[in-house]
Amino acid sequence: MSLPKKEMAGYRHRKMIAVAVIVILIIILTVALIYGLVFSSRKSYEWNNLRLPTSLKPLKYDVHIRSDIENFAFNGSVQILFKCNEKTNLVLLHSIALAIDVNDILLKEDESPDTTLEFRKTPWFHEANQYLVIELKEALKPGKVYTLYVEFSAPLGLEVAGFYRTSYETDTGTRWIGSTMFAIATARKVFPCFDEPAFKANFTITLDHAPEYQAISNMALNMSSSLADGWTRSKFKESVPMSTYLVAWAVTDFAMKERTSKNGVRFRVWARPDAIDTVDYALEKGGDILDYYGEYYDTSFPLEKMDFIAVPGFSFRAMENWGMNVYVPSEFLYEEGVSSAKNKQRVCVLIAHELAHQWFGNLVTLEWWDDTWINEGFASYIEYLGTNVTEPAWNMPDMFLYRDLHPVLVTDSLTTSRPISIPISTLDEIYAQFDIISYNKGASLLRMLSHFLGEDTLFRKGLKAAQEHGKGHINVKTIMDTWTLQMGYPVVTLTREYGRGDGNLHFKTEQQRFLLNPLSDTRSVYGDVGYVWHIPLTYTTGNTLEFFSPINKNG
Repeated sequence: MSLPKKEMAGYRHRKMIAVAVIVILIIILTVALIYGLVFSSRKSYEWNNLRLPTSLKPLKYDVHIRSDIENFAFNGSVQILFKCNEKTNLVLLHSIALAIDVNDILLKEDESPDTTLEFRKTPWFHEANQYLVIELKEALKPGKVYTLYVEFSAPLGLEVAGFYRTSYETDTGTRWIGSTMFAIATARKVFPCFDEPAFKANFTITLDHAPEYQAISNMALNMSSSLADGWTRSKFKESVPMSTYLVAWAVTDFAMKERTSKNGVRFRVWARPDAIDTVDYALEKGGDILDYYGEYYDTSFPLEKMDFIAVPGFSFRAMENWGMNVYVPSEFLYEEGVSSAKNKQRVCVLIAHELAHQWFGNLVTLEWWDDTWINEGFASYIEYLGTNVTEPAWNMPDMFLYRDLHPVLVTDSLTTSRPISIPISTLDEIYAQFDIISYNKGASLLRMLSHFLGEDTLFRKGLKAAQEHGKGHINVKTIMDTWTLQMGYPVVTLTREYGRGDGNLHFKTEQQRFLLNPLSDTRSVYGDVGYVWHIPLTYTTGNTLEFFSPINKNG
């Protein structure tokens, strides 16, 4: 049986509509699915990435720590003021080894402080990349400012990372103290934070501690008060914008000596009471070098005080925390007539190195750790200038070759070396950057750069001034890329060509990669990048010891 024509036409029309609706639904569902997958993948990628997204920017931290030194524990809170740069439903913070009740985390928009933002799910931890992950029901709005509040607690352990405990011996027994070491990425062990060097912010540090202790931090003390339980609260002034790895404090019963530098900076040195008479040399030289650097860079030290503290058990030689340098006692304390001359020199050079970082590293900071060599190489070069100005009889610049250049020539002549600048994709790779290549080769390359650009151009006026100084023909990037992006160094053969009769000197140069073992296997994970260098050559003649302008050759 068949339908009438009129009914058949109606049926076909309804069928076409139904098909169209189904097609539209399929398209909508497909788009929704794709969007969901992309959005989910994007979020997943963000917490699976070692690097933080740039959707949020921290502005201020208010960190409050109660340090129970005798019971080996601390607890506290952090309030982070941050700005949203781009729409996002995700807040990522670094956090590791902290006990946090995720149900007590609060997030508010500053314009609506009485309204707490709702989470899509309970905040959770991504252990591989050490993130506290907060997913929101509604996206944060670009341009808006938000406040995140988190409470936490943790043991005060013995590992020299984060906030830790260490001790020294007295006639009455063991004395415990607390100190910090946040480099390179361990501020996250003490409070949730944006723990990367590019995420600078202002910090206000408040420390509660037993009354027999005293606290120091990056900034000067703002106020001290007694609490109802008999403890002391030390609150410090708000810091200049700085990276988390430079935040520092110590809770000790140490003794202190102080002076005021010529430029008006309050300079203090702290050590255990029985060693306080061995800090005089560091106190004198530290203040003088700090003044010199301020004049050298024509940029005053931006803080009102500088503390040096000799921490027993510190497993690094020193750490350049802004306004609070930490030193291992064996490399820092000096007693006239008892300590060796070599020890005296070591103390002065180390102080000059850490104070150089107060400008390069602290004031001007790397965005990421793949160029650690610039940070450490700079301080390793400038330490010679700082030491030389306060101990000129030592002729420190003359010692650069055997102290820094010669040792790294051996390391860099091996196929197990590495390019000085490499991509960083894991935390272990960050720590591996702090080696002889970053320090010694970095210093050697900056010394080379200084010699062919001129120290005044490079360090006082910056590379952009090269053109003003008649050196605009020198392409610094082109030259330096050949030294930073490939390992090793060249051996150069220079042959003088006689017989042209024009009164000029003519040379032919050849280069090849120098290997300590010419028969070694040169294959490496970094690949063969050609091993050709742009080499700035300088020359002099028998009539004068002055070196003429560099001859730039690339072989």
